This record gives sequence, structure tokens and C-alpha cells, in this order.
Amino acid sequence: MKYIVLVVNICVCIVTLGCYAAPYVEPSQAVIFPVLSVMTPYVIAANFCCLLYWLLFPSKYVLISLLTLLFGFSTFKRHFNIVQSATQSESAALPVTISSINFNSGQYLRVDRNTLNSKKMASLKHWTNLQADTDIICVQEKRYFGQVLLDSMLGNEYNRHGNDTIGTGIYTRHPILDQGYIDVGGNTHFVAWADIQLSSAATLRVYSMHGSSNMISSKSKALIKESNLKSPALVSEIKGLFANYARYATQRNSQYDVLEKHLSQSPYPVILAGDMNDVPQSYLYQRLTKRLIDAFNSKGKGIGATYRALPGLRIDYIFADPSLVPQTFTVDRVDISDHYPVRAQFLIGG
Repeated sequence: MKYIVLVVNICVCIVTLGCYAAPYVEPSQAVIFPVLSVMTPYVIAANFCCLLYWLLFPSKYVLISLLTLLFGFSTFKRHFNIVQSATQSESAALPVTISSINFNSGQYLRVDRNTLNSKKMASLKHWTNLQADTDIICVQEKRYFGQVLLDSMLGNEYNRHGNDTIGTGIYTRHPILDQGYIDVGGNTHFVAWADIQLSSAATLRVYSMHGSSNMISSKSKALIKESNLKSPALVSEIKGLFANYARYATQRNSQYDVLEKHLSQSPYPVILAGDMNDVPQSYLYQRLTKRLIDAFNSKGKGIGATYRALPGLRIDYIFADPSLVPQTFTVDRVDISDHYPVRAQFLIGG
């Protein structure tokens, strides 16, 4: 038995080293690394299992997983956040709260074409109540039905940037000075952006982005409904994800190439929120965090998973200009989509 575990342990550690390399290899260069980026949380968990075995049955082989985990320790906070940074307080700073949600076109809330699910609509109402102090809401995959629902739930308190044919949009309680869309290509195309005036001295440029989809959302609803990790459908889902991931990861990096040019010309501090369809161990995430901060890394708790069909997967983010100071980060565990919404508060000077 010991030698079987040893072989498994060695294989797991080799895969783990590949996971550590994934953020530094462009997806178009090697198909395996985007797949490894998705596997990272599960592979790390497997290392801990091996470590536990060698602690229960003491052996020098405990060093294999121990050293592997220590080697990648700096990457853990992308996936698991235990220690939060200290909250800062500045008397002259203005707090601003941002939410982001992939609304799945509102389809998750339907029983059928003509009937809404009353329990899920109650969850939507609850989520709406959580937005009592939210200044800006970034939305992805709203389309016509989703926009109708959100408009009716949010009421007249918000100014809106968006239409019923484009999936991304922005709601805000503050004046919108300018707005538009950027066609970044891929299978999601449009990033919505808006210059939002928070006060006479403070303006933000906010982007709502939906990175190219891995084209598995049609299966996700059935998996969530079943909630069965042994379901053959789950295996099929994972195979589909891996088969498409490298192709669409390349698309997402091309999308960011276009967005980055627009973002770099912003006269205001920026916030980029949305469903990036990429995990924290990805090449795209590595690029994003060279320019922006991930609010989860400062103020998130636990795993922070946002995609409900695959346990542990975090693909929804709120990134911000380094001049903004994160105060809170929350994943709203509400039953309104195949994604959980995320919410963060920042301090902005002015």
C-alpha cells in the first residue's frame, strides 16, 4: 500500500509543478497549461491528502508533498484566503461599493417559459436588499429577460448603461459622465464601460466584462439541480471544459489585449469587474494582477468559489486600480444564477 501511495504522490507532485507554471505560459503555446490552471485547487487538495497519509503513517516520503506545497506557498492566496489585510481608514476618502453578477439571462429563475420559481425569486429579492448600500452593479449575461427582471427589482434608484441585446451592462446610483462599449471579440464580444461621478472630486471608470465562455453553461443548470458529484453529467461537464479551455483561454487573452489599450488611456482610476471565465492560476489572471489588484486577495475569506457547477472554481472577480483601498469583499451565496455574485467596498480619495 505504501508504494502505491508513493507512486500516486510523485505523480500528484509532478502535476502540481505544472500547475505552478501555468500562469507564466501563454495558452496558445501549450494546451496542457490552461487545463492545469483549472485543476490547481484539486491538485493542491490531493497534496494535502498525501501529506496527511505520511503523517498518519510516518515516513521520510512526507517531504515530497511538504516541499511541493512550500514551493508553491505564494500562490495559495489566489485560491484560499485566510489572513485578511488590515482595514484602512482615511477621513478624506470616499467609500464606494461595487457588485458584479453573471445573471445567466435570468433563465435560472424560471420553472418554464411562462413560470418563475418563487423560491429563487425570493432569493433575487434578498440579493436586491443586499444592494442597499451598493453604488455600482456590473452585470454580465443579462439580455432581454434578465434586464427586465433587474430593472423591475432595482427600480428607479439606478442610472443604467446597457440595452437588451448586449449581455454586459452597468447600474449606478451616481451620474454617468460618459459610457460606451468595446468590441473585444471572442464569443462574448462587448465590454461595457462607464465614467461614474461619485462626488465633485471623485470619478471612476468602471468596466463590466464577460470573458469568452467555455460553452458549458447549458449543462450547468442540470448539474446544479442534481447536486450530485457522482453524476455522469459532471464527468461529461469536466471533459467538455478541458477540451475547450485552451482555445477559449487564448480568446480571453486576445480580448484583454484590446481592453488593455482602452483601460490604459483612462483619465480616472479604474475598476474591472465581471465573469472572466478564467481561474486565479491562469495566464490571464497573472496579466490582470500586474496592473490591478484583486479585492479577494485583500479582503476575501476562504476559497471564494463563484461558479456553482464545479466546486472550488473562482472565475468572478472585482479588480481595482492600486490607488483604491479594499475594505471588504463578499461572495453573496444566493440562489439566483449558476454564478454567485461578488461584492467589494473600496476607499477612493476625494
